[in-house]
Amino acid sequence: PKGVGFALPGTVQNNVMIFGNTLVLKNKPLLKDLRKAFGKVKLVAENDANCFVYAEHFHGAGKKYSQKSSASAVGFILGTGMGSGII
Repeated sequence: PKGVGFALPGTVQNNVMIFGNTLVLKNKPLLKDLRKAFGKVKLVAENDANCFVYAEHFHGAGKKYSQKSSASAVGFILGTGMGSGII
């Protein structure tokens, strides 16, 4: 693969989850640890709700609307916590 993305349940800054309720992942340099397994493949971490809305907008339920220049998407996610994303 050209790249691998990781959806993390919290606030992600510089590919590190700095705030969230999954304490085992909080402030852990996850991508640095995974670098050994993936080699030189590009690794990116992002908030899981943002990933969910992006995927639905461009590849899922919102795909037929994403072709319009004024189209937007809003999603809410419940899981390890509550989150939302807006495009």
